[in-house]
Amino acid sequence: MSLSCHATYTLSGAKQETYFSVANDTYQALSTCQTIMSQNPYDEKNLVGKYKMSTV
Repeated sequence: MSLSCHATYTLSGAKQETYFSVANDTYQALSTCQTIMSQNPYDEKNLVGKYKMSTV
């Protein structure tokens, strides 16, 4: 049996966020930085507010 969950997170723009900070702070390390990066088209050096990020 396979279980997957789709989640989205919108960057606030209030602070500088990275894939690493989103993986650790938002998803509490339940998702890895590499997984989030592979699911999103945004440049890792240019994450800005209002981007909607997703993970599986």
